[in-house]
Amino acid sequence: MSYKVALALTLLVLPLTVFASSFHFTPDATITDEPFTLYLGIGGMIDVKGMDVVLEWDAGILTCSGAHFLGEALPAFTEFHRTIDNEAGLLEILLLQQCAGGCTGAADSFLVLTFDPVSNGSTGIVVRTVHPWGDPVLVDVSNNSVEFEADTALVTVENVDPVPGAAVLRLHQNYPNPFNPTTTIRFDIPERSPVYLRVYDIGGRLVATLIEGAEYDWGTWTTEWDGRNHLGKLVPSGVYFCFIEAAGRESSRKLVILR
Repeated sequence: MSYKVALALTLLVLPLTVFASSFHFTPDATITDEPFTLYLGIGGMIDVKGMDVVLEWDAGILTCSGAHFLGEALPAFTEFHRTIDNEAGLLEILLLQQCAGGCTGAADSFLVLTFDPVSNGSTGIVVRTVHPWGDPVLVDVSNNSVEFEADTALVTVENVDPVPGAAVLRLHQNYPNPFNPTTTIRFDIPERSPVYLRVYDIGGRLVATLIEGAEYDWGTWTTEWDGRNHLGKLVPSGVYFCFIEAAGRESSRKLVILR
């Protein structure tokens, strides 16, 4: 057997990585000097029952001003959690399937993203394939991680004056976290606005209302949660979600109580 034939046979038996799912952006390249919109789609889903998608970009070049889940594109899924952290250049959206079985198919666009230029330069908007905290991005009906591939949206910002510290609604991570019995919640308001700050359990049920429509001026504010529900009873250990709505925007953070 010649060397070339032996090499060819060796290559034929090498394992190939086959991705069942893929994320893609529309458009995949943008040159702009003004706010713009991106669409995130997914293809090749097979028995997917949950997705925890994290996007990242250069926070010195772009700020994310909004994210809208298109429920009609993925009717089997419900948005359970969303965080936009423009300080770090991160967005997380958690979608869970609320019916039996997994979702098979595709959606050309299930997430609408709007970005504002902050300074001139180029950045990629990417889907993290590995979470720093170890959670899977896609989960199938057997609770196994689903392999996938992801495109990158390339954005070039030109001819804009740098925006120092663009004002955004920001819900900071509570401290301490995990906590028992009390934690401090800090948030930034970009303009005078009614504020709604609520805590939900992992099942999406309202646990406590911390702020209900009170007017706040722009700036940084703090409030505390003592781990009690609306009836004044201590809630059990577990994962909870704090949601804030203000100035026409919203954000959320995970809270953990350890009794």
